Amino acid sequence: MPRVSVQLPPAFRAFYDGSAEVEVEATNVAEALASLADRANELRSRLFSGSGALRSSVVVYVDEQDFRYLDRERTVLHDGSRLSIVSALAGG
Repeated sequence: MPRVSVQLPPAFRAFYDGSAEVEVEATNVAEALASLADRANELRSRLFSGSGALRSSVVVYVDEQDFRYLDRERTVLHDGSRLSIVSALAGG
């Protein structure tokens, strides 16, 4: 299974002892996000809605390409792929 690097936004780093980047094994974006949530269950509600869908405020870049213009959660990952998670902030 491919090993990929995931760059975490500052708001998610506390779930990983302050690490800015973690490695997961995943064949696609959905598996990578599920692996993150499995390793830090408190993160699950920040990534996914109650129905299990990825929150619209979470954007993932795969090798610097916005996954919304690729195959979204089904985007295939390769050994050495780099994911960057951007979590939009709401408020006023």
